[in-house]
Amino acid sequence: MAELAPPLQPIELEEGQSRSFTALRWETGEAIITPGHAPQGKKINVLRIHVRPEDAPGFPHYIDITSARLFAQLRPQLDITGRLIVRWTITAHGIAPKKYFTVERVPAS
Repeated sequence: MAELAPPLQPIELEEGQSRSFTALRWETGEAIITPGHAPQGKKINVLRIHVRPEDAPGFPHYIDITSARLFAQLRPQLDITGRLIVRWTITAHGIAPKKYFTVERVPAS
């Protein structure tokens, strides 16, 4: 997997928070992050989802999925929907490291 161009725009949701968006296209790649437990850096897989400008205020108009659990859950669904215009809603449940997500999709209007 190739390294994604910066900047990294990770989606960060607290317990019970949701984020909705329409995916225009997506790509996968890697990024280096420096969490507290790995100050030397840690390579992670990233799912970059390019969204409508109204879904990501400010530039760039994409969100990065950095949670391995959410990446594994969302990527296959994006592959299945293909070019269909779909509205996605991601909701966070729990607290890291046991945080999990629900993913809902409905046809976009």
